[in-house]
Amino acid sequence: MIHHKALHHPNFGLLILRLAVGLVFMYEGYLKLHGMTQTIMFFHMIGLGAFWAWVTALVELIGGFMMIAGYGIQLAGLLLTIVMIVAVTKVAGSEGFMLALGPIMLGIAALSLTFSGSGKYGFDNSLSK
Repeated sequence: MIHHKALHHPNFGLLILRLAVGLVFMYEGYLKLHGMTQTIMFFHMIGLGAFWAWVTALVELIGGFMMIAGYGIQLAGLLLTIVMIVAVTKVAGSEGFMLALGPIMLGIAALSLTFSGSGKYGFDNSLSK
């Protein structure tokens, strides 16, 4: 097992995870907002209305930004986890495990950040000092 001091930087690991998860969610939120007509039609098709299409798009966009900034990680992570649970149960789950894998992994990553917080390199940490 490799355990070297040079590789032991949990705060840097949290930063990488926050950036990756945040960018994916921001991009997905942007796509939903940019094509809101199609997004609303899709949400109607799966039994959710226009309101939930807007909520989902905004949670993904703003929550993704919050992840990147490391600000409000617990709130953003919780909301993004809920969005991914709905995505898996309403959309991807009915299409099979392979299609659900992306939302499952994003949900797990968001939930992990909910519990771990932003780490040393986030605004949450700098504001608490």
